[in-house]
Amino acid sequence: LALWASRREQSPGAAAVETGLLLGASIAAKQVTALHPILWIGRRRTATILLLVAVVPALTLLPYASEGGHLVRSLLMYGSVPASYGFSELALFDARFVLPVSLLALAASLAAAWWLRGSALERGALGLFLAILLFAPGMGSQYLLWPVALGSLYGGVRFLFYSAAATLWVVGGSFAWPGSGRWMGQLTWLAVILWTIGFFREEWASRRRASPA
Repeated sequence: LALWASRREQSPGAAAVETGLLLGASIAAKQVTALHPILWIGRRRTATILLLVAVVPALTLLPYASEGGHLVRSLLMYGSVPASYGFSELALFDARFVLPVSLLALAASLAAAWWLRGSALERGALGLFLAILLFAPGMGSQYLLWPVALGSLYGGVRFLFYSAAATLWVVGGSFAWPGSGRWMGQLTWLAVILWTIGFFREEWASRRRASPA
C-alpha cells in the first residue's frame, strides 16, 4: 500500500503523508520492513515520510513504555528460529554463531537498501527482501511470502524456481516428507541465491546503460 501511495503524482503532499503512515503501519505490524524507508531517501518530501515512519510505530509502543529495557531488548534482539536454511545452519551448529550471522544479515541488508534507493520503488523493495532472505539468520515459513507479490510483477525463471522450491519446502514440512527438514530448505536457499544474483546483475546492467558515456 505504501508503494501504491507513492505512485500518486498529482498530489505529492498527500501522497507523502499516506506513504509515511502506511510505511509506519507496516513496520508496526512486522519489523521486517524497518529498513524499507531507506528506499525513499532522496525522493520528494522524504522528511515528511521519514517523520511519519518514526511516529506511527512509536505510538503503537506507548502502552508498553513502562516496560523500558525489556521493550528495547525485545525489539532489537529478535530471535529468529534456526532452521536448516542458509546461514541459519551455522546457528544450528553452534549458538555462538547467532550474533555474527545476525550482524552480517543487518549489514548486508543495510548495504542493499542504500544501494537500491535510486531504483524504482517496487524493484528496490523486492531486492531488499531478497537480500534479507539471503542472509537471514533464521527462517519461518511465513518469511517466504515476502518477495512473492513483488516478484510476480516481473516473473521469470528464477521467480518460478523460487516459488516451486518454497512451496515444496512448506508442503513437505506440513506432511513430514523425507528431506523436508534439511535439503528442501537448502534448495530454497539456492533458489534465493540465484534470484538475488540475477536481480542485482540486472540492476547493475540497467544502471550502466542509463549512465552517460
